[in-house]
Amino acid sequence: MRWVVFLYPWLELWSLLALGSRTSAGTALLWVLGAGVLGVMMMRVAGAQTLGQLRTAQQSGSLQAQLLQDNVALAIVGLLLLIPGMVSDAIAVLLLIRPLRGLIYRSVAPNAGLSGEFSGGFQHTHQGDDGVTVEGEYEQVGTRRVAPPSSGSEPPPQQRPE
Repeated sequence: MRWVVFLYPWLELWSLLALGSRTSAGTALLWVLGAGVLGVMMMRVAGAQTLGQLRTAQQSGSLQAQLLQDNVALAIVGLLLLIPGMVSDAIAVLLLIRPLRGLIYRSVAPNAGLSGEFSGGFQHTHQGDDGVTVEGEYEQVGTRRVAPPSSGSEPPPQQRPE
């Protein structure tokens, strides 16, 4: 793994130098600038889509994992396009292909459970005009202690043993 971390920047540099030597230095520079601008645009689009889908999911009461997977993939593609070099750009293009993206998800995190609903320990049960009813479990962590009144005229309230 250390070799990958060490060799990756050199591989990116080599790819840009090869592009520049086969075409021109201006072409390599335009490639880096164009990929960077495209990466920033993709990250902005992914962020806007994610916020819109989160708002919709909040109103409907359920958040599907698939809704966020595509937006996270777009953000990763944007980040990869920001890295100067052609290797990261090639990986970004591979992530844009939906069947390959699913294969990468399953190979990177096979037990992540990305195919269901995010429930957060709660289940949405009913949404009416008066609000949302949420079922869940809770556990009381500590006991609440009440400080005696400062006037001294009233006795302190009794605490129930738990």
